Amino acid sequence: MRLCNRSNSLPAFILLLLILLLSHPGPAAGADERKDAPPLAVKTGVFVTSIYNLSLKDKSFDAVFWVWFVFPENAPISYMPQETVGIMETKSFTRLFRFEEVTSSQRWVTVKFDAVFIHNWDMDDFPFDRQLLTIELEEAQLDATRILFVPDTKNSGIDSRVAIPGWEVDGFSIESRLDVDETTFGDPTLSDKSTYPETIVTIALKREGTRLIFNLLTAAYIAFILGIMVLFLHPDYVDARKVLITSAMITIIGNHYIISATLPEIHAFTLIDRVMITTFIAICLIAFVSVLTAHYVRIEKIRTAFLINTVSRWGILTIYILFNIVFFIRALT
Repeated sequence: MRLCNRSNSLPAFILLLLILLLSHPGPAAGADERKDAPPLAVKTGVFVTSIYNLSLKDKSFDAVFWVWFVFPENAPISYMPQETVGIMETKSFTRLFRFEEVTSSQRWVTVKFDAVFIHNWDMDDFPFDRQLLTIELEEAQLDATRILFVPDTKNSGIDSRVAIPGWEVDGFSIESRLDVDETTFGDPTLSDKSTYPETIVTIALKREGTRLIFNLLTAAYIAFILGIMVLFLHPDYVDARKVLITSAMITIIGNHYIISATLPEIHAFTLIDRVMITTFIAICLIAFVSVLTAHYVRIEKIRTAFLINTVSRWGILTIYILFNIVFFIRALT
């Protein structure tokens, strides 16, 4: 009897197993459906509430900002941006707050970040330089076949109460793009490269440099005035010329050391450097002309000394002014 009961129950068990297998598709089918599904469009926005600690020496700046992600509640994939979205080009970042709720069938995820960003300062036009600070968000887990960011341009921006001493906020933009990496990061489903969605925020800052340029270049222009006065004196006034040239040289060299001690090390030729170098060269040329005219006076060729002095005076003055105009136009534009 026991043997007979076992043999009768075996076909029923096999039939039940077949029904269960047919009613539930295998993992391969589910994977194919996810692979064929279009990427999930996620509306992404950024609102900056603070920018501080701009450091030329450390090549960095700090920022506090809100980031939000909005996508359908019934999305075909399970997405948790508060866990997988990171901040790129930073020394460090911290997630301060995280909120999540469902409104009108839309999942709304909000994260507040505090980050220290790496920034290579473009100092060519200092102190009228314009810096483009960037905040770069990247999805670190799901690639572009699964997720796409759509910028929320309407609600993104920077708080009007943000105040940065010495700077003026001159623009804000947000855009989305795809970042192509020359590696698969070991993903067995990829063969060559990997592509991840990014959201890029760009904040334009303009330095308020009028007062700064006055403080930094007043001594340089005084040095040039002292130097050019030499060529307005009679070539016979050798002693007076020596005093003026010496004063001009001491002024420009001293101003250089003061500026070097005041400002951090800058690995670029700035507007200040161009003006200082041009002033130093002009004073050296004036000294050379003074020596040359003194020589012609000693050998009693007064007319030649006057001619050299006059041509040099207006030539050096004109070229110096033109160079400075070009430097300032370049820096201001």
